[in-house]
Amino acid sequence: IRKISKREERVGFMLPPSPEGISLMLSIWSAGKTSVNLNYTSGVESVLKCVERTEIQTVFTSRAFLDKLQKRGQDYFVLGKVAKLVCVEDLEKSVGFFHRALAFVAAFALPSRLLEFFFVKSAKPDDIAVILFSSGSEGTPKGVMLSHRNLVSNTQQANAVFTLRPNDVMLAELPIFHSFGLTVTVLLPLFEGIPLVTCAEPTDVKTIARVCAEFRVTILVGTPTFLRAVGLNRWVHPMCLKHLRLVLSGAERLRPEIRDLFARKFKKEIYEGYGCTETAPIATFNTEDVLLDDFLTM
Repeated sequence: IRKISKREERVGFMLPPSPEGISLMLSIWSAGKTSVNLNYTSGVESVLKCVERTEIQTVFTSRAFLDKLQKRGQDYFVLGKVAKLVCVEDLEKSVGFFHRALAFVAAFALPSRLLEFFFVKSAKPDDIAVILFSSGSEGTPKGVMLSHRNLVSNTQQANAVFTLRPNDVMLAELPIFHSFGLTVTVLLPLFEGIPLVTCAEPTDVKTIARVCAEFRVTILVGTPTFLRAVGLNRWVHPMCLKHLRLVLSGAERLRPEIRDLFARKFKKEIYEGYGCTETAPIATFNTEDVLLDDFLTM
């Protein structure tokens, strides 16, 4: 990544939540770059404007992913006319056996301080880590610059409310270009050291239900629209979600009928949050009732 974008401070990123997508985004930060996460659901014209506005010259993506979007009527290959498209398939081929073996040995043998020294370019907490674009509810999508401090502090604030447990498993199906998906479903489990299960297609409710059952997912985060689709899908048996202990909703207003649907079918309570991209994104969240230690003395 450093060789491809030598003098560029920021680079484009367009991949769904997946092992490749998360690894690539972390690699962009390790290279000392700012990741501009492009919203591939907003349309080609909107993404082209975002590329022009942020003045990025390189976009990291996947050829297989672009082919999939093209079959849906969105030809994102046109981004190659305004920026250099770098596909993860080509990056993988460019790494030889020697460098793979060296990285494998280093990951197991070297202490974290040496790994940081050799492979990670240091950054200050207030350096811009990522540029995300707002949903456009107030007009044209705005680029929101979030620092490393913004992301880390918001994950710590979120964990103070959620209190993740060692046996928790997070489902990461929200897009990484969304601040809710980036902070809560990706960075929070990585920082707290719990497993996360990626699902690149959030509309594939049947697969998501199977994944939740197979990997015993305990935390499900989604929009009300997504949760409604899960509740109404006849292939989603209540036992698929029996391991859930937290169901979190955000990004839009949670209607009472969706809350009641989850309560009737899965016997699960949905906790609603509020925030915006500028707050990285969580501002407030409902939680389950807690009995305080000084309750009996009140």
